[in-house]
Amino acid sequence: MNVPVGVIAFVAAWRLVPSLETSRRRFDVVGVVLSAAGMFLLVFGIQEGRSSAGASASGR
Repeated sequence: MNVPVGVIAFVAAWRLVPSLETSRRRFDVVGVVLSAAGMFLLVFGIQEGRSSAGASASGR
């Protein structure tokens, strides 16, 4: 059931989405590094937050 829907969506997108001009852009190294560090810290905080001693906000 999903394959026909995917094929129809692909064909529709190919025909309906306009082609845009592309231009050469510089690679933002600082942005990539900061984004990767932020995502790492967010995921690390979510995963390790409960096992931390300071995570007991309920006072238990």
